[in-house]
Amino acid sequence: MNRDILNTLLDANDFVSGQELSEKLGVTRTTICNNIKEIRKAGFTVESVTNKGYKITEKTRHINEVLIGRNLSTSYLGRVIYETEETPSTNTFLKQKASEHCPEGALAVTHMQTAGKGRLGRVWKTERDSSAIFSYILMPEISPKDISAITQVVGLAVCRALNRLFNINCEIKWPNDIICGNKKLCGILCEMSAELDRVNYIIPGIGINCDQQSFPEEIAEKATSVYLETGSFPDKNLIIAEILNETEKIISTSGFAFNQTLTEEYTRLCATIGRKIEFYRDGKAIHGTACSVTQDGELVAETEDHKVYIINSGEVTVQGIY
Repeated sequence: MNRDILNTLLDANDFVSGQELSEKLGVTRTTICNNIKEIRKAGFTVESVTNKGYKITEKTRHINEVLIGRNLSTSYLGRVIYETEETPSTNTFLKQKASEHCPEGALAVTHMQTAGKGRLGRVWKTERDSSAIFSYILMPEISPKDISAITQVVGLAVCRALNRLFNINCEIKWPNDIICGNKKLCGILCEMSAELDRVNYIIPGIGINCDQQSFPEEIAEKATSVYLETGSFPDKNLIIAEILNETEKIISTSGFAFNQTLTEEYTRLCATIGRKIEFYRDGKAIHGTACSVTQDGELVAETEDHKVYIINSGEVTVQGIY
């Protein structure tokens, strides 16, 4: 699809003639006709009137790299976008692009992910065009020990964007899920390539349930979607752009750890805080209460006998949340 043709039609308030498109963009009328077909295939409604030209009357509800780009206010995140119809995993896709020297901030989006990965190697599946599925690549020139809060940074950005766009009271289930009403709305998986003293890249992968009107019986009590929370289909392209906008703001403010203000904001949004939790230490199950989150994104828990534990990885079961 010719991005210039699509952007020109999106910018116009009225019909744009084929002749005008041809002269402005330096393309043939045949090229224009073929691209109008592609734009319609992508889900846009394009009205065509003889002697008047073309006009977009409705934008697509599906992922579209041009619409994402039009909503970005970033300096580097999402400024290169790879859109695929189908991919095993947007994280895996970007790992390959990293080996081909893609730029920092490159974004991968897809209409269907066939072998998505969740936490602890779990498989995450979704139907075509039902979710906002995307990954982006960060290449900070820092030591691996200085990115301990990356998952929390991403979670805060997702929460900020979704709450502002939809006012649906999203919260964070430490460390990598976004919930709404104690049901999972979004999952986050951050993967890293690093050497002993330097990070090669970090790839946060994000999957947000958007258009689902129902879920299979086995997860119906555990999962929700933006549609189920709001009663309408969301703009996935705006969601992705706003999350990238928020992510870049946070990184520019505090890097990959939290300052005091961000730590306080994260704590307010973290549904895990104040709840009974179960976690493992040296293979032994330990029960306690989640008390706080450190500036490095670690969870602080206290047991009944007042022992304090710092949790920076591993599975944490939270009472009352799926």
